[in-house]
Amino acid sequence: MKRVKTLALYEFQRRLFFILSTFLFLTLISYAYLLNLTIKDIVFVDENQKEMANLRSTLSTLENEYLSKGKNLTLEKAYDLGFIDAATPTYLSRATLSTELSLNTVSQ
Repeated sequence: MKRVKTLALYEFQRRLFFILSTFLFLTLISYAYLLNLTIKDIVFVDENQKEMANLRSTLSTLENEYLSKGKNLTLEKAYDLGFIDAATPTYLSRATLSTELSLNTVSQ
């Protein structure tokens, strides 16, 4: 009788060890996978921040160049470059597509 209980207890311990070992293995695999995803995301964010810093620097340089050229632009310089006054100026305007979608209650 005692031997049967010992064998049953031994079998239960063996199954419990197998279940807990499997759970531990799956937990470690999940941890490694999620850690890998986190590291990839951190690297991605870091690369994007560096790229954004480079783009901001380029944009700043272009804005400074635009402003410096805008300060030097005068009507006399335009005439020197070959531009002339238009005989009849043409103006562009943007018309609305429809008035049904507007909340404008003022009649035109």
